Amino acid sequence: MVDIPNTGSNLLVSFLTASNSDSYETVVNDSGQETLYITASRHSTGIYKAKFAYSGSSSDLYDTWRFAKDNADTNFENLVTNQRMKILAQTGENFNKVNSYVLSMPNLKPSYDKNDKVTFRINARNRNRNLNVYSSVVKSVKSSPLQEAFFKIVRVTDNYEIVGYSTASNPSFSRLSRDVSGSYFDLDMSILQPNYLYEVSFLIKQNQNYLEQKEKFKFRVD
Repeated sequence: MVDIPNTGSNLLVSFLTASNSDSYETVVNDSGQETLYITASRHSTGIYKAKFAYSGSSSDLYDTWRFAKDNADTNFENLVTNQRMKILAQTGENFNKVNSYVLSMPNLKPSYDKNDKVTFRINARNRNRNLNVYSSVVKSVKSSPLQEAFFKIVRVTDNYEIVGYSTASNPSFSRLSRDVSGSYFDLDMSILQPNYLYEVSFLIKQNQNYLEQKEKFKFRVD
């Protein structure tokens, strides 16, 4: 992908109720102002984003991207009109639910030999789940496999990153694997320098957002 040249802050988005319509719908921009078009911004190479709110009655919208050639509201160059965007009525259940997890590494040991090859297990419990006394004391709480999560390893003494979050890599070398027992990752200790303490962190992807977990886990390589 490549950037659209010479757009600057003049890349605008308007919304139609039909792909062949010439009547734009009123939306609300980030400043809370009603407008017929909103300013888009560059997200990354070749990718642009625009935020808006809509409270009209139409069940379908078509986003039209255009370039303002000058400050005149009528001098536009249309770039693309996308496919139908379905507008759903907002209800009590129509929101982005973000789960919060408590992580643990049950088989983590304080230290390892540099020749060890270890499979680290990650238990994830939904923080929002209400546990009664019976489930807390008598039953073991089932771990929730993480749909998309990554690990990072740093050397504690100087915070040097050994393995980073590979969210943009293909294949992703630090993505957690999953099986019937939950989430895990394999680590060959020979990639780590002996006589140092290391720290493991985790990043979880939810609703297109990446959330780094508060839990940190440490081990030493001898």
